[in-house]
Amino acid sequence: AWTSMLASYKIKAGNMDIVHPTRANFHKCCKRYQHQISLSRMNIPHKDAVQDIISKYKIPYEKGHATIIATCPKSCQHADGNEKCVYINKVTGSFVCKRCEKRGQWQDTKDWYSGKKVIIDEKKATVSQTEDIVAEWDNCTPFAECEDKIKKQLIKKYSIQGLREDYIKKYKLRVKKLKLLSSDEEQFYLLCPWYDFSNVICGIKVLLPERTDVSSLETIPKTCTVGLFGYENMQKEDTEVTLTANEFDAIAINQATGIPAVSLPNGNVHLPVDLVPLFEQFKRITIWLGNSVKDKRMELQFANKLKRDRCYFLPSALKGEFPTATEALNQGLNLKEALDSARAVAHNRIVTFNDLRQDVYNEFANREQICGVKWQRHPELTNILKGHRRGELTVFTGSTGSGKTTFISEMSIDLCHQGVNTLFGSFEIRNVRIMKTMLKQFSGVNFEIKDNLVDFEKYSAQFEKLPMYFMHFYGAQDIKHVIQTMEHAAYIFDIEHIIVDNLQFLLNSDASRDDFPFRQQNLALSKFRRFATEKNVHVTLVIHPRKENDDADLQMASIGGSAKASQEADNVMILQNIRYKGKSIQVVKNRFDGDLGSYKIMFSKANLCMGSQSDRFTAKALDTTTTGEEISAQVPKKTIKKPSKRVEVKKLKLTGKS
Repeated sequence: AWTSMLASYKIKAGNMDIVHPTRANFHKCCKRYQHQISLSRMNIPHKDAVQDIISKYKIPYEKGHATIIATCPKSCQHADGNEKCVYINKVTGSFVCKRCEKRGQWQDTKDWYSGKKVIIDEKKATVSQTEDIVAEWDNCTPFAECEDKIKKQLIKKYSIQGLREDYIKKYKLRVKKLKLLSSDEEQFYLLCPWYDFSNVICGIKVLLPERTDVSSLETIPKTCTVGLFGYENMQKEDTEVTLTANEFDAIAINQATGIPAVSLPNGNVHLPVDLVPLFEQFKRITIWLGNSVKDKRMELQFANKLKRDRCYFLPSALKGEFPTATEALNQGLNLKEALDSARAVAHNRIVTFNDLRQDVYNEFANREQICGVKWQRHPELTNILKGHRRGELTVFTGSTGSGKTTFISEMSIDLCHQGVNTLFGSFEIRNVRIMKTMLKQFSGVNFEIKDNLVDFEKYSAQFEKLPMYFMHFYGAQDIKHVIQTMEHAAYIFDIEHIIVDNLQFLLNSDASRDDFPFRQQNLALSKFRRFATEKNVHVTLVIHPRKENDDADLQMASIGGSAKASQEADNVMILQNIRYKGKSIQVVKNRFDGDLGSYKIMFSKANLCMGSQSDRFTAKALDTTTTGEEISAQVPKKTIKKPSKRVEVKKLKLTGKS
């Protein structure tokens, strides 16, 4: 029975370490295991492989914008020789059939057309999940049927005074009273539905009035990525659509312009590759995410995934007047003129000053956003490096056993908690150990104490919502396979930060040449540098230093290998671990503004954290449901010194008596 369940998840026996599993948590472990990325499972196709397979089996097809649209194979019971209903991604080779709703990876595509049996991907909600979603949706009250008092309360709560009730009804928003982690009592919230190819509800999202971190998003089911908000309003003859990151912006655009508008499930964080086929019918896609620096970068990344030749952006100067569509509608501004002024994406290899003029202006005007994402747990690191920026290469080194992986793990949790899509690749520590460390750092709870295990499900559910992915490699690997996996993850999951721990596992030794390791390291560094620049992804590369005296500080010249590591890197960080002096992080290179420096770090064995502010930003500390006694117990009481009374001194005449 266990073997058959492993086979249903496409997992080979012996690849998972599960201690005393029950049937319920066994399925949870399988789903979490699928979150890991391995090249063998993805099986990335080469450039023309998709078209070669379709031609080999003489399948009728047509070229779409981002996919190849083909007919079902003859082995499919829904096969119709004339209907082209299978969408095959040109980059990944993954497919989805809008009729039979089968989906799979590139290997599944080849097996399906060759007549082999294909297991439906677990990303699609099961029948039982669909029934739960429909039942939950039926328990919600349509907005139009609510009392006027509740309507006014919600309109004020979400600042949607400009939205008309008939358009709120058109987009099927509903109301339910809920108690979330972010509130101490039950409140009325708006809920929005997600719809798939067949216009069947496949997910529900609770809309929050304020912007929160990704771990606070409430969705049913938790991992559904096959639906869009507003897709049920699309018609077959529609050729233009506007893509937004906020549900209210989609309603506002459709109300003001009549142009179909949809919203992404996770906002500006991620465009799931499963949603790309839903945009195939459109010849013009206007992407309007927001006016921040991250919004602009994600607009370009989404355009590359949807194909740049049909994507349009609003000019940056105009976005200053139109921060969001909802705000513009509330102010009575003309959204039709804003969308008409959208311009096509510039060629990715040819640009002019006019194309980058607003970006140059933002370098001066929005310096705080240009600096990148700030570290909350390590404010001292923010003071030196100013922030975490995309497209950079960071080299991190430290002596053996000093805590490099532990520090990198907490740094990635800090950024991922703020919405930075992260891919973690460790070749010397298994993913189970890495996840164990991260969960303790994320929650701030030591689950090795039996009394704390009651909170495991609570914090693991929050941790599971983070956009954190793991490479499924262990031991020495071919750098070609690792780079291919990184490229695949950058396309599929919109990865912004990749950790490679460490470089030595990607270098194969060759005794025939003395200089081979140095030549191979130079080649590897060039590949990581090129990847970071072309994919606009921040790569953190861990490199072991040379063996030196334990009582001496490490220098930039201590980095193992040649000088190319320090030359290619934008940032060079060293974890100093000197006996009797403690541990510290030293920045010896900062290409952004040149500031250098170091700061002390303190290791907490209970939660494996090293930051000076780590205790303030753990999930336990940020949990607003904590009672007053627990908060007072966490915060140490400050001793209050009472002011001393002034004593008047008088001279006394001695009498000789005792």
